[in-house]
Amino acid sequence: MASDALTQQMHQLDRRVTALEAERPHLATKADLERQTRQLIMWLVATWLVIVGILGSVYAAGFFYIIERLPA
Repeated sequence: MASDALTQQMHQLDRRVTALEAERPHLATKADLERQTRQLIMWLVATWLVIVGILGSVYAAGFFYIIERLPA
């Protein structure tokens, strides 16, 4: 009886180990996380540059619009 319980526990443990080994290749590695972080930072910087560029061009367009309307 004790050996049956031990055998059953060994089979459960074997199933768990097999499931973990099957899942492990799909988990993110440290290099994956570093690459993802670097890409996120680059995306944020690029987005910031685009926003600054748009705001700068809108400001310049408004500035020149006002300058053209001033009396000479």
